[in-house]
Amino acid sequence: MSGLTLKFEFDNEDKPFTLSSSEMVVVYQSVMDKIAIPDTIRICMLPMWLEAARAGDPRRTKAALSPLAGLSAWKWPEFDRWRKRFKAENSYPSQWLRIEKEAQKWPNPLHAKRMLLLDLTLSFSINSRRDFLQWQEPHRLNKDWEFRLDICDVEQRIAEEHASSLKLTDWTTWPPFYPGNSSAISLKLPLTKCRTQG
Repeated sequence: MSGLTLKFEFDNEDKPFTLSSSEMVVVYQSVMDKIAIPDTIRICMLPMWLEAARAGDPRRTKAALSPLAGLSAWKWPEFDRWRKRFKAENSYPSQWLRIEKEAQKWPNPLHAKRMLLLDLTLSFSINSRRDFLQWQEPHRLNKDWEFRLDICDVEQRIAEEHASSLKLTDWTTWPPFYPGNSSAISLKLPLTKCRTQG
């Protein structure tokens, strides 16, 4: 794992922080708004997905989205765009390679791949939203921290493309940067600051 490091300000207090149901709905809507899917299906999937997400059960979140694996009448332009790019570059993120194998077990592998990547994207978006809200708390904005974008393999060049547009106060600029992207934001107190506080 490597990282791109930017400078922002946070304090070093760390405490448990979980998303409320309303914030999880924000995540769901943010991701699903980029997908062309019948509103009836989008609305029907939400309660089951929300319950599973609140329980932190990845098997149940996947089950909540499973109707999409057999549905041809939904489109995800962002998935199609990144799929074309990775194919043209002949280089795929590890998450995509793993899901490619899992999708082969489904009747329609392409629909299943989209559904499985959607499940991952929602999961990573929950983590991103949680961290974003936690670090917006006023009492955290008073120390020098390193704002680090953790990345690996194919994500390196994609993260570099997005690093300059990352904004502390704009969650829409935070990862995931593409479907199934596992890039994450982490904070680390610089060594010099540790010494002055130690």
